[in-house]
Amino acid sequence: MVKEYEAMYILRPELDEDGVNSALAAVHEIVEHGSGSVDKTTRWGRRHLAYDIEGYQEGYYIIDRFHVEGSVIKEMERTLHISEHFLRHLIVLSSTTTDISVSDGTASEHGQDDEESESPSRAARGSRDDDDEEEEE
Repeated sequence: MVKEYEAMYILRPELDEDGVNSALAAVHEIVEHGSGSVDKTTRWGRRHLAYDIEGYQEGYYIIDRFHVEGSVIKEMERTLHISEHFLRHLIVLSSTTTDISVSDGTASEHGQDDEESESPSRAARGSRDDDDEEEEE
């Protein structure tokens, strides 16, 4: 099933405009190859990082919104991990995505009860909290 995703990328600050465009084109190619579509790309530009990443104090921020099959996300993750252009990335299911049940007209996320489902942002916060605990030890 095609769903809407949001992705944030932080690229190395020394990339020129052509480098940023080629890195972004590689990600968009994966989405389009997976029969998806990129709806919106927002370039925040170079910003100061909250903490150093690989010795960098700045990074080039980009946010994408796209529709794609869930199976394509795994390939995107793999590509982003091995690419030397990307410092960090986060891909989440968009909060506006809901599955609507035709039988009773109610909306439920991922077809689960509210008690069972966990929002992508909560899952991301949870994993980030786990990383902080490991660093404190």
